[in-house]
Amino acid sequence: MSILRFSLVGIPIKKTLTKLRDKQALSLANKLKDDLVFFTPKDTGRAKRGWEKPKKTRTGYTIQNKVPYIGVLDKGRHYDAGQMRGSKQAPKGMTRPALRKNKLK
Repeated sequence: MSILRFSLVGIPIKKTLTKLRDKQALSLANKLKDDLVFFTPKDTGRAKRGWEKPKKTRTGYTIQNKVPYIGVLDKGRHYDAGQMRGSKQAPKGMTRPALRKNKLK
């Protein structure tokens, strides 16, 4: 049995496609992180500064923000236990607008 391999400029296609996919995924992750920073409300700036650069995982990339109140901000403007929570600057949170801007769902 013979195996037919195609290559692109001396590099096997599978390896080339994998690198291209990884490069595009990283580019998208960086763009998404930039948009998350953009949509994050700024009072003290702590939440904006809390976004970490994308980290590669086995299944893709992870973007984290470890600021304790980031979840409240990301829920957007809402009532919780009879009190208004969230930020007037980001009434829809950050994740949904950032994903929508990049047409991801």
